[in-house]
Amino acid sequence: MMIDTLNIEEKDNKIYVHVEMPIRNDNMGVGKAVCMISDVEAELQKQEVVFGECLEGKKLRNWREETRKGTFVFSKKPLDKPVEDVIIEVEKEVKPKPVRKRRTKTSTKKVSTGE
Repeated sequence: MMIDTLNIEEKDNKIYVHVEMPIRNDNMGVGKAVCMISDVEAELQKQEVVFGECLEGKKLRNWREETRKGTFVFSKKPLDKPVEDVIIEVEKEVKPKPVRKRRTKTSTKKVSTGE
């Protein structure tokens, strides 16, 4: 990866990485190059900088003056937090609803058979 300058700043729990690439010049042997987020992450790992996910940044290209400079913003990786005590509550036993018995009417009438 062709990176001309790489400045790293830490502010507000964020890491700002200012990247500048050399301008394309075929006569001097500088060909087209692209700088992506993965390239900046690799440079940060080489310099042993601890970082989180990329919050802001775009692909840099060295064939125009405007697109060869840029700033990438990474979140600062949080340190391990102490484990909080876990409170376990005992669940109450759920009692089933009482079932009412069905009342049936007993018939005292005689049923005619139709004769």
